[in-house]
Amino acid sequence: LLGGVVFLLTFFVLLSYFTLYPKKITFVRAFVGKNPHIMGKIENTSKNLQCSIKEGLQHKTAIAKHLFLSLFIWLIFAIKAYIIAWSLNIHISFLTIAVVTYLAYMVAMVPLLPGGLGSFEVTMMLLLAPLGIPFHESITLALIIRFVTFWFVFLTSVFYIGCSFIRSGIRNYSNITGKI
Repeated sequence: LLGGVVFLLTFFVLLSYFTLYPKKITFVRAFVGKNPHIMGKIENTSKNLQCSIKEGLQHKTAIAKHLFLSLFIWLIFAIKAYIIAWSLNIHISFLTIAVVTYLAYMVAMVPLLPGGLGSFEVTMMLLLAPLGIPFHESITLALIIRFVTFWFVFLTSVFYIGCSFIRSGIRNYSNITGKI
């Protein structure tokens, strides 16, 4: 955990530094070598990132709204996990389940499998094991959280798109034939 935090903090500091001082990107040449293709991509990405940040800073209220919305949505993830754990009679504090949930989602974001399938569940089980949560309870919790936050939304979206597709097909059919 400490290694991951140090890595993320180092990455954030370097990203911020190269965004503020894009000319200093030549420091990366020592690690990349003389490959012009890779350096071109790095310099182009740095310029695009800097332009995006400048453009974003011009819309401070929109950035603040999006930041608030994203924090609120991630808070809801922890609240859902806590409610599910409570309903399964798993006694765990809100802060602990929030940390476990966020870490499991961070691991699931690493593109090992589509949608982080499996990696989320295994990570959650591994993080809950030292807390004394039995295997069968942790896998149940992980699967229900995954269903509520991923599969339920996915299936609801498929249903909505299917209904919209059928509705537009009926509408197009009635426009062509004049029936219905």
